[in-house]
Amino acid sequence: MREDDARDHDYGSKMRRDHHPSLPPKRHTCHGWYRWYMLAGLSLVVWFGRRNPSISESNWGMTILVAAHASRRPVPTQVSAHRPHAGPLHAVAPTSGDLLVAVGRFGRATKDERRLLHNGKSQKVRSVKEVVDVLEAHGAKGGMLASQLKDMARHRWFNQRVTGPERAALRHEAARLCKLVSAGVPQYSAQHTSQIVDALAVVAGRDQVFANYLQRDEQELLAALAQHASVPVLTALTGREAVQLIWAFGKLGSPQAALVDAISERFISEDDLLPGLTPQDLSMLVWGLAKVNIAHPRLIPLVARHITRNEDLLGSFGAQSIANTAWAMATLGHRDRELMAAMGRRMLQDGFLATFPAQGLANTAWAFARLGVRDAAVLQGIAKQALQDGVLGTFKPQEVANVAWAFASLGVYDEPLLAAISDQGTGPDGLTGYSPHAVSNLAWAFATLGVSDRRL
Repeated sequence: MREDDARDHDYGSKMRRDHHPSLPPKRHTCHGWYRWYMLAGLSLVVWFGRRNPSISESNWGMTILVAAHASRRPVPTQVSAHRPHAGPLHAVAPTSGDLLVAVGRFGRATKDERRLLHNGKSQKVRSVKEVVDVLEAHGAKGGMLASQLKDMARHRWFNQRVTGPERAALRHEAARLCKLVSAGVPQYSAQHTSQIVDALAVVAGRDQVFANYLQRDEQELLAALAQHASVPVLTALTGREAVQLIWAFGKLGSPQAALVDAISERFISEDDLLPGLTPQDLSMLVWGLAKVNIAHPRLIPLVARHITRNEDLLGSFGAQSIANTAWAMATLGHRDRELMAAMGRRMLQDGFLATFPAQGLANTAWAFARLGVRDAAVLQGIAKQALQDGVLGTFKPQEVANVAWAFASLGVYDEPLLAAISDQGTGPDGLTGYSPHAVSNLAWAFATLGVSDRRL
């Protein structure tokens, strides 16, 4: 025992210490039982945190830093190499690096401590990593790959937004995932090919990190999937699987002209394919083509004729299918008066317009105007539905501007609708949220229809 320590256990030395401040201060020791209590407490915190994923990384960091302080072990004044000391302990939001340094104060990390470090990442990044790990472990078979991706995209945690280092970590998982998909392309069946492309489109549609990575860095992968679908497995595709591919590539913003041509030729040459499609399938087909701006000169007219010549089929179109079909035809610039008239009759059936969401009403009105099809009854029906209690308030600024532009373009003056739009524009929120383009369209519509409202 050192001399200083021996004096600590002697009463006389204590008296000398009290009366002689120049002596070294008494050293406080952290007994073994104290450390065990601290680690047991941390284990309890981990157990609770695993059942409460909403606890933020900063809260975890503060818990361990406080524990380290309570154990009388020194916490470094600069816990992150990438960030200078920012003042007192409570003024710095700990990161995953801080957790590692703080746990290091206790010596070798235990299993619970490692789990705590793992929880430093957001739930989204952790969960995506777990999915990719499972797929790697099982060899990423086609059907399993598609189902796991769709299940992942359906979870509420997948809608979480990530920033900074978490965004980079999520992008890394996206790269791992695409590598798995790419490795299995030659073995995918027709069904699995369409399911995987569809699953990638669903994931990209719900997360911008995945969408950006697929569109900017994985065009070779998308091209390989399209090539595989257009040559080895084309004849094995069902009509619905072919539609699924076109819709998915449209959703991904990846035009695959060779695949579209190959599928179009099948629809044109095989008489039993189009009749086997549902209204939703037909609307998805033309919507996918519109998203990549491929107006196939023979397929689009064929689909239009198929819809107009089957009254029973048209009668089963829902609001979303009508709106998507009208929008797609207008975007592709395919003006078919017979088709638009048939869809107009469907829209005017009792109670049908009440099933349209705000976006569907706005897109349909815009489509009729874009194609120059003036159907006053349809537009008046849209106006009447928009004026139902609270409906106009659900329109986004761009949708309001599109409706006003459509009425002005077709020369349809509906005073109650225009008054309601004017009242909304001069309300408490005013034109907040309107883009310059939307304001321009709204001003042009009011001027064209001769509406003068000084409040605007």
